[in-house]
Amino acid sequence: GINILLGKNGTGKTTLLNLISMIVRSDLSELANEPFKIEFDLTFDEGEVQAIIQNHEIPAPPQVSDMLPRSFEATGDVRVFDSGGTLRCEARAKGGQAEIRQAHEPESKTVELGTFTATSRRFLRILMAQMEGAIRWPAGLWENAYRFDEALGMYEFITRDESTRLSMHVSTGHSRVRLGFEPPGLRKTAMQAIRQNAGYVVIDKSTLPFLKDLSQQMGFDSIGLTVSLMSRSPNPNYDRVLFSNPRFSFVHAGGELIPQEWLSYGQKRLLSFIYYLACDPPVVIADELVNGLHHSWIEFCMAQLGERQAFLTSQNPLLFDYVPFHSPEEVKERFVLCSLEPAQDSRPRMRWYQISDEQAVAFYDAYDADIEHVGEILRTRGLW
Repeated sequence: GINILLGKNGTGKTTLLNLISMIVRSDLSELANEPFKIEFDLTFDEGEVQAIIQNHEIPAPPQVSDMLPRSFEATGDVRVFDSGGTLRCEARAKGGQAEIRQAHEPESKTVELGTFTATSRRFLRILMAQMEGAIRWPAGLWENAYRFDEALGMYEFITRDESTRLSMHVSTGHSRVRLGFEPPGLRKTAMQAIRQNAGYVVIDKSTLPFLKDLSQQMGFDSIGLTVSLMSRSPNPNYDRVLFSNPRFSFVHAGGELIPQEWLSYGQKRLLSFIYYLACDPPVVIADELVNGLHHSWIEFCMAQLGERQAFLTSQNPLLFDYVPFHSPEEVKERFVLCSLEPAQDSRPRMRWYQISDEQAVAFYDAYDADIEHVGEILRTRGLW
């Protein structure tokens, strides 16, 4: 379903989106040097994960506290349930160790996690892999559930960031791809190219069908994607192969070739959002999605969400008109209000909460009357 975060600027909408992205990707490394406590539930087809992750500051001796950097220790309390709601396993991680107890076992066991701590990237995946008989971290590219930002950060991430380059290990008769930020069709084609000793890969709509829909939306005859072989480093058991970031080219009906640098702001945002969806994140997290997009492109983007869970923000009421509501209950589920609450002797605190039952009914009655736009309903009811 679709969740929409509502609130004035500075009330924590982007902060909440970033936290959701970190949790879904199992990567709290950005918070490793900050004290925090986060409680969350993740529910998916295989079951449910309940977790409390905390980062405690370790006090330094008073005589040297001004000379030493701040130090932290992370802990993680995790409970794993199967799809029927039965507790299968629970664990407490502290530092590089975890105490794990199966639900049917009276005693726990100690597992070494090495350099992994509760704030490490892939922590939940690594921990759950140690839970014998419990469910595994869900299949799919959860690690691709980044926040699609309000400007061109995702475009730069796709086309320039070194961390999104496709890499793989290749040995005789076997190839292992590091699952990264690229569409599955690109990985498959790159593997074939390596076996054929090709120096680059050219991909069109036959391999990546989203390029066909995207070219129609953008008014081009076709769109091509190219990745070039950057290096092939021999190792004793395999070769490590690294490709460049994807480079896009656009062809008008008359044959004129347009490089990606010539795209407008809105075109770059549309391109990067559809590419982001093609990387198949099961959860979509988008900040100010409608920025720079034509009405028809907004409708197109919303349609591409499909059945995925989506967390969206917008200060532009256009987005709201493409989100359906079928009941007051659905209204309450969809909207998340963000506000600042004053606090004594400290900065204001961010508060994120659902609307009340009464507000949901009032909104739905007005929506069902089909007289006002959604943005007008929200404003006149004091929700936005």
